[in-house]
Amino acid sequence: MEQNWKEITADLYSKIAPIGGVLHSQIDNSFPRTKKILNIWIEFEMNDFIYNDPFYGEQKSTDPFNMCVELYDYTSPLEINSIYDLQGKTIEGKKEDRIGSFSNSLHFTVPSLKFGKIDNSEIEVQLEYSLTNSESYGMMNGSIVDHIQEKGIIKTKLLVKELVLVCPNELEPKEIAKHLDSSSYDYTKIELATDLNWSTDHSKGFYVKYKEQDGNKGKSKSWKFWR
Repeated sequence: MEQNWKEITADLYSKIAPIGGVLHSQIDNSFPRTKKILNIWIEFEMNDFIYNDPFYGEQKSTDPFNMCVELYDYTSPLEINSIYDLQGKTIEGKKEDRIGSFSNSLHFTVPSLKFGKIDNSEIEVQLEYSLTNSESYGMMNGSIVDHIQEKGIIKTKLLVKELVLVCPNELEPKEIAKHLDSSSYDYTKIELATDLNWSTDHSKGFYVKYKEQDGNKGKSKSWKFWR
């Protein structure tokens, strides 16, 4: 049975207030050719509250996912050679593009996203978002055209996570990483990433360290990913 979208979203807009998050970035063996960081995404650390999910019923905001935004479609046309290129950028999204996920049933659009300056390995972010049905588990009435008439605003700081390099087993990761912006990344400092939420038989993930810039030391911190 479909549920009233205004009741569901109004409650969530009044409660959603992330207490932080992580800015992720990733490259693969195509980087020497493209010179672009295409895969960039945000995972928020959610404040703790109870809400009514239209598909699952009563849920905690911290379970089962992290609220996230996938930025590939908006960063791929840009010249993002280093994570520092996001500083001061405003990304204007299409009002009906579901690039964010809150739960299996609740996705959201991001008509505007603004990045601040990276300071001490953190970057401030502010975004407008409109909750709507996911394409597979949507249980709210109304259409996306209705849903995007309402919006919420998130403003918080994100930890800038080290760049992930996905490297095929037959290649040497430093041979890919040496093509990165040398003022931002230290390709000589590469570590096997043991805490990623994926694994394959043909490739491995590595962290590439940042060079210190304006007090940024490329701090590392552990976070919970999709569960």
